[in-house]
Amino acid sequence: MTVVVQGSKQSGKSSLIRSLIKHYTKYKVDEINGTITLRANKKQRITIIECPNEICAMIDLAKIADLVVLVIDASLGFEMETFEFLSLMKSHGFPNVCGALTHLDFFKENKQLKKTKKKFKKRFEYEVGGNHKLFNLGKFDNGLYEKIETAKIARHLGSCKAPEIPWRLNHPFIVADRWQTYEDKGYSKDDNVDISFYGYVRGSSYRINGKVHVVGVGDFLIKEIKAIADPCPEYKKDDKKEEEQMKTKGDVEDENMEDGEDEQNEGNEQKPSTTPIKRKRRTLNQQ
Repeated sequence: MTVVVQGSKQSGKSSLIRSLIKHYTKYKVDEINGTITLRANKKQRITIIECPNEICAMIDLAKIADLVVLVIDASLGFEMETFEFLSLMKSHGFPNVCGALTHLDFFKENKQLKKTKKKFKKRFEYEVGGNHKLFNLGKFDNGLYEKIETAKIARHLGSCKAPEIPWRLNHPFIVADRWQTYEDKGYSKDDNVDISFYGYVRGSSYRINGKVHVVGVGDFLIKEIKAIADPCPEYKKDDKKEEEQMKTKGDVEDENMEDGEDEQNEGNEQKPSTTPIKRKRRTLNQQ
């Protein structure tokens, strides 16, 4: 599932992504460069993308987003970037949407804080709909949001499912996690270079010698397609059976070891009981 985090400048997008990464992987990331793919739970793998405030990037991400997190600065309110992205989502097939209201620590009085929460909740329901949730993010802890607030958003991401949009199912596309160029020693800027893109194929399947459109560059022919090992494999039932078999084997081995140790202990315990009997017989014969 592709998760797009969208918001205006200095609204808290990067902080939210770093908080989610800390929640899922227990690792702290200082900088975010490109896409981030990780496992949310046993049955779900998510790709998190930070949406830049450029119209071309917003159009492309509105086409592929399965879930959108709209980050709203409570001190400023809804801005033009948020309205533009909402209109683009409505035109390309509306995905799942949730909101994150940030910078709530700006309001120090409780009355003013409650009024702002109610005001933005009503406006969010009017723009998006009543079925979508709005989460509150306030305090910071070492550059990250609080664990309880981050866990609520992570739980919502884990419960959502990717919407079935017809034109996406009929057209293949890749959100490239990384790319690599193959240059020779005598390479110049006018020469053609082979480029390989790494990512998950969504929608339908690609074909060799078919055309693919690279956003902002043009159309190109596919030379080769290779299937590589999944860096974030999904959890399957077969894996659960293998784990149970390994556990049962380990339990059987432990029982066998315990039985062997008991037999050795029994043998060691019988030896001192036999020696005094022999000594008694010897004394009787001597008499």
